[in-house]
Amino acid sequence: MSTAYVIDPSLGWRVGEETYGGYVEINSEYTVAGMRLRSNTGIRYVKTNVTSEAVVAGTPVKQKNSYDNYLPSLNLALDVRDDVVARFSVGRSMTRPGLSSLNIAGPQFGYTTRTVGNIGNPALKPYESNDTDLGVEWYFGKEGLLAVGLFNKNIVRSLKTQVVTKMIDPSFWPAIYADPKYDPSYNADPAKVPYTFTIPVNDDAGNTVKGFELTYNQGFTFLPGAWSNLGVASNFTHVSAKDSTGLSPNSYNATLYYDTPKYGVRFSVNKRDDYLLSEPGGNGHVQERKYGPTHVDFAAHYDLNRNITLTFEGINITDEVERIYGTGDTGTMDLTREYTHTGAQWLFGIRYRN
Repeated sequence: MSTAYVIDPSLGWRVGEETYGGYVEINSEYTVAGMRLRSNTGIRYVKTNVTSEAVVAGTPVKQKNSYDNYLPSLNLALDVRDDVVARFSVGRSMTRPGLSSLNIAGPQFGYTTRTVGNIGNPALKPYESNDTDLGVEWYFGKEGLLAVGLFNKNIVRSLKTQVVTKMIDPSFWPAIYADPKYDPSYNADPAKVPYTFTIPVNDDAGNTVKGFELTYNQGFTFLPGAWSNLGVASNFTHVSAKDSTGLSPNSYNATLYYDTPKYGVRFSVNKRDDYLLSEPGGNGHVQERKYGPTHVDFAAHYDLNRNITLTFEGINITDEVERIYGTGDTGTMDLTREYTHTGAQWLFGIRYRN
């Protein structure tokens, strides 16, 4: 068996995103019932040019797309007291599709069935949502923060996978004609007949994501002696949605730290509930879900001098696993489909600064 390295151009792909943007912003300050009100409002314009390239059947293929987004926003902050701030914001936001969703490499053409699979969609537009946030923050002590926030995201455009019948983009025609598997007798000329694609597409049906967030951060500077270097940073988020794909109902984050001018240590715990991957799931499952793991991480640093810092980091130190499971035909079962065990990682580093 040959162990020589072989380059296969058909496995490579390139997706480029070129963006141009500009914004107009107005900052103002008012007095309302003796309280200071700060406002920030404006609009941002973004133009995105997308290029997706691959080699298919030995033939270079390139597809392009371009889209524009206008993103207005309004942010208000009311200083209720010196240590209490109420915040309100409303605006439109965008999130671009993942690069793999735009990848056109390795398409599977079925000439006898006139189907296309294993291909992305460079024509995708970004996720867009209208966001509203309301929160209150109380700052106490030297580093203390207690905050509660409510949020609502009205998602006006998202993504989904769909079966679509359409003509194949002309950029693929030379690759198809050069494919040894293609035969004109199949009545599958891409210039004349449509094919059935299974691809990611934009979904304008809409979705609403809402919930609340609680934050508690505090340095224990009120404790005596060395204990005063302790502190905690924590967060809890609850989310509900019409379409909860990829969303855990509850997620928790907490960090316990010990910091001095010379060295510091911190332990972090991140936990999320199980969450939906797809509905219906494959192979007859009502749903396909992912186990919500509990990750525990560790980080420490020590300053040898003003220029050199030693770092030591542990990732997933409790050796947590990742697991995908199906719920069976009843929707209540727990049948493991995929099990990933990466183990703990320990990293040692030296950082130098002038």
